Amino acid sequence: MKLIEKLDDQTREDIRTISDILSQSSYQCYMVGGCVRDLLLGRPVKDIDITTNAEPQVVQKLFKRTVPTGIQHGTITVLFEKRSYEITTYRAEGTYSDARRPDTITFAKTLSEDLSRRDFTINALAYDPTADVLQDEHGGLDDLKQKIIRTIGKAHDRFFEDGLRTVRACRFASVLDFRIEEETFKAICDPAIHERTKKVAVERFSDELRKGLSGPFPSRLIELLEDTGLMNLFLPYKAPRPELQKLSLLSNVENRLGCYLHFICMREKDPVASIESTAKKLKLSNETAAQAIRTHRFLLASAGDLNDVEEQIDQRRFCAWLKKTSADPLSILDDSSELASIQSSLQTLIPVWKTMIQNDPLVAKDLALNGNDIQELGFSGKEIGTAQASALEYLYRWPGRNTREDLTQFLLGKRSSSS
Repeated sequence: MKLIEKLDDQTREDIRTISDILSQSSYQCYMVGGCVRDLLLGRPVKDIDITTNAEPQVVQKLFKRTVPTGIQHGTITVLFEKRSYEITTYRAEGTYSDARRPDTITFAKTLSEDLSRRDFTINALAYDPTADVLQDEHGGLDDLKQKIIRTIGKAHDRFFEDGLRTVRACRFASVLDFRIEEETFKAICDPAIHERTKKVAVERFSDELRKGLSGPFPSRLIELLEDTGLMNLFLPYKAPRPELQKLSLLSNVENRLGCYLHFICMREKDPVASIESTAKKLKLSNETAAQAIRTHRFLLASAGDLNDVEEQIDQRRFCAWLKKTSADPLSILDDSSELASIQSSLQTLIPVWKTMIQNDPLVAKDLALNGNDIQELGFSGKEIGTAQASALEYLYRWPGRNTREDLTQFLLGKRSSSS
């Protein structure tokens, strides 16, 4: 079967159209990089990158609808209805003084020059969709067959150019279930290379972390990052290996990320503060950080014995926190049901929590006495808030006593004993 036949009908038609337009004007057209790798492996193809010897201004003239998304780097996005494809001119690159981006980019004359600047052999495969010809100048096809991650040329040179490539090597190895070639692995572990990786923006590291955790072997990514010393460049924690194996039981990447932060911070003196600071260090979104804290609290709350009275009180405190911090706590409970894969008690607890949220007094607005009622009992100013907090703690133990009479008697008795 021709490689292009593995694409869906619409994408295949678009690629052939692009190839025809370029070739009719005497320019070359190759699919390149990850899309070729994934087609050969039988994996889903997300983005298709195309490379050509036509310069950006030429590409803009040849196609009706284009966007100069990265014209300074030779990239033009070509639009087809609601679909888009990036076309990049063959490139040659200068030195990498910032360990991430080349100082200068020049347009190369040949495909060979372009392929030789890429990171790994399996990402330097190019495919001519018209001639159905695969260009493999660096042994990428053999490395695919042997499941090897290997740099093009000397590993130290490739990693010194771009410090993020070390992290990408670990990500590819984990997602594809490949092994890292020996010399490539040694270079990743080299302290001199670590100094280059340190210069990488933490957002780029976090992006690779998220991509790796999305793959079928999330624990392997963490293990590789720790074993090579790369993780320590960004985070001071080490994950417990047995716990890491549980990540693959989850399908949602946000749940995986939240569990990972829980695993590395749960033994800290203040786990929630540690999760917050770690999320901030990784520059994760506020939403992601909040979900990680929820995951942590979910896993802690589900570890207790529901037959124990003190544990029931803690469960109501947890539900109160969830009700305070969430616009729709019941939906969040539904969304978190997947966590039962690694904490089976959640299957029992989630229905219990839903009942507590719907029926038990958990927050101030649930109290049978409102602020005005408490004020009439002789409380004022900050005393009202303190009285509400005391009433809630009382009801976490005895939720059936949420009546005007019971709460009045409790608050007046408490006021009397403190005066």
